[in-house]
Amino acid sequence: TLPVVDGPEIFGMHQNANTTYNTNMSLQLMAKILSLQPRAGGGGAGKSPDEVVLELCELFQSQVPLRLETEDAGPTTFVVQENGLLNSLAIVLT
Repeated sequence: TLPVVDGPEIFGMHQNANTTYNTNMSLQLMAKILSLQPRAGGGGAGKSPDEVVLELCELFQSQVPLRLETEDAGPTTFVVQENGLLNSLAIVLT
């Protein structure tokens, strides 16, 4: 599926904009995870809110690709353009 919000690299913005974008997306993700937690305590044998969040975090972590290292990348992956910026693929992968 397409993302809800376009990343700043689509618009050729500076790397700091990408950092801010990633920070905001992380905060939104954490807010959604916290909204899943039950608000009232119960005496049931179900999972605690911390266990639910931990399981979700482990699920998300298993779905995230491994970090792409420079030595494992192709010869044109981290090429800096004339304007001093990395191409969009490199910005998304770093």
